[in-house]
Amino acid sequence: MAAMIEEWRPVAIQKVGTCYTMGSGSIAPFKRRAEEGDRLRENRKKKKKKKKKKKKKKKKKKKKKKKKKKKKKKKKKSY
Repeated sequence: MAAMIEEWRPVAIQKVGTCYTMGSGSIAPFKRRAEEGDRLRENRKKKKKKKKKKKKKKKKKKKKKKKKKKKKKKKKKSY
């Protein structure tokens, strides 16, 4: 075990997007900065809130009242 630890050398960590990668190319999300993650989460929440505000309520269409047809009275014939 001791021999293996001595052979291991720390690899330079490169930042790619929000994740950090080791030299070999494997992504190490555990190295993500807590501050940055919090800021991204807050921004996402703000965007969701803005989207909710944009939604407009649909106006209800008023139903047109139908006019009643007046019945014509028949004239009585006078003889």
